[in-house]
Amino acid sequence: MVTASQHYSKISFDKNCKVKTWTPPEGLFPATFANFRHETDDKIILYFQIHSIQDPINEYWVRHVYTQNHRATLTKHLLSWLGEKEFRQMIAGGSYNLEQYLEKEALVEVRFTKTVSHKEPLRVIGNIYPHNAPLKALDVVGEFEI
Repeated sequence: MVTASQHYSKISFDKNCKVKTWTPPEGLFPATFANFRHETDDKIILYFQIHSIQDPINEYWVRHVYTQNHRATLTKHLLSWLGEKEFRQMIAGGSYNLEQYLEKEALVEVRFTKTVSHKEPLRVIGNIYPHNAPLKALDVVGEFEI
């Protein structure tokens, strides 16, 4: 006779499984363009996975929402990352053709922005640069005297 306990086996929780977190510190990080979304209300959202933060529990991500009012910012970010020639080729069809850039590497500047509706500052993309750009990591806040 087969008992009920023989039919079921426990599924162990994998403590090594990384959790996606949207809370990286401010700074400049090597990352990969992992996803994007075109919303029906003309929003474009870019998603980057940050690889330079070594964490056994979390993988760090940052995203930015560009509405119709933020087209100049989106253009600036994409121009910084792709360069003018490649940017012009990307928009040649009249829209942002981002699919070809999935898995492309970049340096992503993470900034904080404070909103009334959030207790903690939101992490947003300050700018995007080529992955080999000669930029130093923004890991300290500068001091100055007046």
